[in-house]
Amino acid sequence: MTSAYQSIRVEKDGRVWRIVLNRPEVRNAHDLQMFKELSAAFDEAQEAADCRCIVLTGEGDVFCAGQDLRFTGTTTAAGTSQPGNAFSEISSPWLRR
Repeated sequence: MTSAYQSIRVEKDGRVWRIVLNRPEVRNAHDLQMFKELSAAFDEAQEAADCRCIVLTGEGDVFCAGQDLRFTGTTTAAGTSQPGNAFSEISSPWLRR
């Protein structure tokens, strides 16, 4: 099945949807792109009449190493990194709990 996602994969098998974290090269560490894609996939599943169960899993040997620390800060106009919360723009109730 083709997908518009880059960091995750959504597989549908009848009423069971399998959402796969798909960044095995970094042990499926989540970044902002993955959070946006997870939010969209969960929203889609919530609206779908044919989804009754979601299985969340990871590609490869590791489910998820946690947050990708390369994406936790912000960059100033001068190009210097500042500590911050790059994930603050996520508004999905699925991921803000």
